[in-house]
Amino acid sequence: MKILPISILSIIIFTLISCNKADDSSNDGYKGYFPNSIGLQWQYERYDSLKNITDTINVTIISDTVISGKTYMIWDYDYNSSTERFYVLQNSDSIKIFKSSISRIDQLYIVPFHLYDNWINTDYSFDSSFVSAIQDITINNAKYKDVSLIERYRFALNDYLIERIWFKPYFGIIKKDIKHNILGPYRNETWELIE
Repeated sequence: MKILPISILSIIIFTLISCNKADDSSNDGYKGYFPNSIGLQWQYERYDSLKNITDTINVTIISDTVISGKTYMIWDYDYNSSTERFYVLQNSDSIKIFKSSISRIDQLYIVPFHLYDNWINTDYSFDSSFVSAIQDITINNAKYKDVSLIERYRFALNDYLIERIWFKPYFGIIKKDIKHNILGPYRNETWELIE
């Protein structure tokens, strides 16, 4: 007879412990790991090898918006002659980046980054990313330690994207190389953080 109450008590304790662990996976556990707060800014020098030009890109998180009950941060990329807008949604350990259509994820990150972690964005026929290295790098005389190198490959019919993204936790993207072909060379750029 004592076995039944002990079994019930064990199940209740296990359930309570499991609930506490689930609560640990909330946004607060990774808050700031992927910087996503209004007012944050980054400036990059971009070299476009196809056009052989160098320019500056300013990235600013300008505000947020609520869509279907979810809060998206609004990121503006100022390319001097135009502005491109992205919507960034963080759910627990996933960072989802959308262009104009909220119905399709343009880029996906799963945080925190660990060596050899990998993930797939199922909104494309093939869009795979993995952490290929954790390394120290120097960009424009600034030294960054423990930077994650994320390699991304996205392939579709006549559309090939290869990105190498150097990401410093709690700081942001330090550098990225972009090679994108759509029926031939379309983009071949290197972005490096200025400030």
